[in-house]
Amino acid sequence: YKEVKVMIKAEFLENGRNKIIDKSNQEFFTDIAKKFGGYDETGSPSDLLVAALITCVMSTIESKARILDINVSGLHAKGDKVVEDDKITKFVIEYHLPESLSAEHREKLEGVAKRCFVGKQLHPDIEKDFTFIYDIK
Repeated sequence: YKEVKVMIKAEFLENGRNKIIDKSNQEFFTDIAKKFGGYDETGSPSDLLVAALITCVMSTIESKARILDINVSGLHAKGDKVVEDDKITKFVIEYHLPESLSAEHREKLEGVAKRCFVGKQLHPDIEKDFTFIYDIK
């Protein structure tokens, strides 16, 4: 038996609801859909996968922006997953960045976004449909 270093703790509560505690002791919950006997009141475990991809890409963009000495204040995103036959087949995510970014910087940030750590862990058959919108004033 090898002891696991604790970064995330999870506890099953009832009816598809889980409590998750992160390394800073923040608690959050996941539910499964009502059609599967859950409450469907919070995000699902697969929603956390969407969130992980979105936030990993934003962190990767921000890290590259710091290296380039450019400001991406206001960067935000929204997204979802496409599920077919009980399998995620696509992530559809829209990223909003400052309109003031040059074409050269836009190209560099979009390129690095596609190489985020979480995205590289996903099966290559899962499509990542990223849209970059430069509308932050």
